Amino acid sequence: MEEIITIDGAGRLVIPKPMRARLHLREGTRLRVSDEDGNRLVLEPVTPEVVPVEVEGLLVIRGRLAGEIPDHRQQREQRIRSLGRIRR
Repeated sequence: MEEIITIDGAGRLVIPKPMRARLHLREGTRLRVSDEDGNRLVLEPVTPEVVPVEVEGLLVIRGRLAGEIPDHRQQREQRIRSLGRIRR
């Protein structure tokens, strides 16, 4: 997808909405900007550093889940069986 956009007087540019949606860019998304070969401007999303924090004695990782919540029940059962804790 290619679009022509304009930089305003404050140096800002607007990424077209369809492009933001396709790339999952939301308000507050941090972007790394670099110039390659002095000819191209490259914007890349910065992956936030995941830092666990303690909440009421539990370590919690805060953030947004990308995609659906995976169902780990089958993997859990297989793992428990492999450890010999369940005999069937």
